[in-house]
Amino acid sequence: MRQIVSSCLIGAVIAACCYAQQVPLLPTSKVGDHVAVFIEPRIDTTQFQPYLRIIKQQPGSVKAAEAQLALAMTYYQARAYSGAFSEFRKVVTDYAVGLYTADAQYYIAQSHLNLRQYSLTIDEAKKSLNTFPGSKWADACQYILALSNYELGQNQGTIQEINNMVSRYPSSKYVVDAYTLLGNVFKRQQKYQEAIEAFRKITLQSSSIEERVKTALEIGGVRSLLKDYDGAILEFRKAVDLAQDA
Repeated sequence: MRQIVSSCLIGAVIAACCYAQQVPLLPTSKVGDHVAVFIEPRIDTTQFQPYLRIIKQQPGSVKAAEAQLALAMTYYQARAYSGAFSEFRKVVTDYAVGLYTADAQYYIAQSHLNLRQYSLTIDEAKKSLNTFPGSKWADACQYILALSNYELGQNQGTIQEINNMVSRYPSSKYVVDAYTLLGNVFKRQQKYQEAIEAFRKITLQSSSIEERVKTALEIGGVRSLLKDYDGAILEFRKAVDLAQDA
């Protein structure tokens, strides 16, 4: 009976989540030997004329760097990531000591991540951390290093980058995501007690009701894998109670 109840609760949760998380299958996009499932929109390049005019008229200037970054961000915000990282690269190469170089380097890494090109993401995120260790993007780069390792199935690499994240940026907004990732690594390794401990750390980092609901659901799922159905039901009920109080 407990197993049936637990299965029903899990099924209800999955059904609720899947509706919001359906992702259509997209055609293949390829950059070099790195294949990603993504389709990029066409961009109306006439909108770039004001930026190109500034770049041509004031080469090497702060204004030109700003225009180049704005041009690249237009691609990025339109989800045309291949064009985006090419244009961000120009900020890095043409304005190497400029005000916007750290921004551009981060968005190169983020563009590759959005294209699911995880090896390239790791290369560019490391470059960002090594070149601009004190930038406002440092914690984000550290997190996407962990995430990219996870997506590549590199469990030990993921754990190492998460440990780096927590030790170097303990107040970062990405710490909660890092502990969620750590819990999922341990689940993948079937180290269920370690997974529970990782998920519990989320509640120490965040008072958000939404995060507490997610944490209770995660722990409930892990307890089900351990066949601790009483513990699983308690966690699922906790999630329901928290959600109702929100």
